[in-house]
Amino acid sequence: MEYAAVFLLFSVTIAAAIRVCASGKGVFTLAFLVLTTLTLCPEQSGEGVRFSPALLFCALAGTAYIGYEKDIRAIVCSLVVATVAAGATTSRVDVAGIAYVGAAAFCALMLKPFSAGGALAVGYVLGDTYSFFADKALIFRYELFSVNTVYAAIFCTFLAALTKAVSDVYGARRGRGRAVLTVFKPDRYKC
Repeated sequence: MEYAAVFLLFSVTIAAAIRVCASGKGVFTLAFLVLTTLTLCPEQSGEGVRFSPALLFCALAGTAYIGYEKDIRAIVCSLVVATVAAGATTSRVDVAGIAYVGAAAFCALMLKPFSAGGALAVGYVLGDTYSFFADKALIFRYELFSVNTVYAAIFCTFLAALTKAVSDVYGARRGRGRAVLTVFKPDRYKC
């Protein structure tokens, strides 16, 4: 999974660099991608529970982005992901892979691309923090604050972008503009 995530990150970084050179747009996106790549380079640090610098950067960037956009759905999604992360790490069975896939798919279907990756990272940091303080005798301590969360956030962002593109094509074909593939559509319930 990590090689595929790094390949996706490298490909998107090169595409963003070409876009900046060609049109001058997307400088902040390119800076974020370069910083994410640079924070993936150092190893996890700490004793007992090791913390990934890339996860810290992604969680802080996700929090800033969600706060800037004032995205309530992203906040709710991060709380759902935090619940999944806490349940996955405090259970006596190693279900981390299933939890990553489920949380990434949930965020990708509910949110825009950058919000989805940010919500996943923030949710996992919240869930891992709860797990650390709730259960001192945690079996799967190596999964707390792991760089695997960053890889899952990269896949989640890519999946959300793909979902958005498919939704846009489907909506344009149906003649209704942009169709959103979400469960909750607030415009439908207005009086």
